[in-house]
Amino acid sequence: MSRHQQGSTYFAPSPLGSEVNDRLSNGAGHGNPARGTSYSALRIILAVIAIAFAAEVVVMLILAQVAIDSLVAEAFADAAMLTTIIAPALYFIVFRPLLALIREHRHSKESFRAIVDKSDDGILLVGQSGIVRFANHAATHLLNRKYEQLVCKNFGLPISEDKTTEIDLVTGAGMTVTAEMRVLSTHWHNESCFLVTLRDVTANANLREKLREQSLHDELTGLHNRRGFFTLSERPFKMAQRGGPRVRLCFIDLDGMKPINDVHGHDCGDLALKDTAALLRDTFRETDIIARLGGDEFAVLCLSPASTTEETSPIARLQERVADFNNAGHRPYQLSFSMGTVDHDPSGSASLNELLARADEHMYNHKQEKQTARDQQEARLAAAAVAHSKI
Repeated sequence: MSRHQQGSTYFAPSPLGSEVNDRLSNGAGHGNPARGTSYSALRIILAVIAIAFAAEVVVMLILAQVAIDSLVAEAFADAAMLTTIIAPALYFIVFRPLLALIREHRHSKESFRAIVDKSDDGILLVGQSGIVRFANHAATHLLNRKYEQLVCKNFGLPISEDKTTEIDLVTGAGMTVTAEMRVLSTHWHNESCFLVTLRDVTANANLREKLREQSLHDELTGLHNRRGFFTLSERPFKMAQRGGPRVRLCFIDLDGMKPINDVHGHDCGDLALKDTAALLRDTFRETDIIARLGGDEFAVLCLSPASTTEETSPIARLQERVADFNNAGHRPYQLSFSMGTVDHDPSGSASLNELLARADEHMYNHKQEKQTARDQQEARLAAAAVAHSKI
């Protein structure tokens, strides 16, 4: 059934009698809608009495001028003339406005049904006890349930009056949709209840989550970016400060990034960053938070790191994987990392930024040590070459 189909019978109207009584007692009925004349119950009663009295007077005056021998004939003549006079008067003064009310009520009911069933928002009326009293077609479509499966059944969701919330709904088909739920207080058949509207915002929620993921991830490597690193590291770091599971921070810098770009081009430079990201994923656990902070700098927050020896630490495993990568010779460049690690001290008061600064400092010292070792190696080679040339 289409959401806009008119033939559904979801609307349960209030009894016509009570509607007419309310309209009459409130003086809101219209005898002739074009004139807008108001009719109250008291005026109708007085009008009927006046019509009956006037009709009876007319009938008696007519009968007084006509000689009727039979009492039965006189009674029939009296009744016939009285009916002839009263019936048109009652029609125009009483029944015509009532018929107008009936037509107006039927039109209002059909208009309400059409408007509600054309709404893209699910509309439900839920009693104070949590029982659904009414549901439009959009609600049955959104929840993928038949009308009979909703009405007279428990709503099953917490209702916060005069509040808008975003909830996840499980449909009848087992799918999960995100809906915006608004709740207002109202009345239905003299019963206090809640008017609940449900709007499918699954697409918006998915887009929002996608944008959030994009804001926390580095587009090139797929790792977390700086914002993602600090956002995701905040909670485990605070837990560690309160005596929870320990954390270890690793700061990693890709050596020789400028020569790779200069010699092989920036495409190879991007590829080197992607290779670094892949090596870090293979080295650290899925629970660890791995991020590219920017440029050629990476950071890893290791959650609940085990007490390991130097040979089995993540840094040692990373160095092994880098050696295997370079030995494979799949790239025109060699990868090399400078690294620094810091274990968080629960008894200290260092912040995550301070811990990162310490790891950065250790990384810089490691880079300097490597540079010093290279300089010494080059000096030895140069000295050996000079000595060889003198022979």
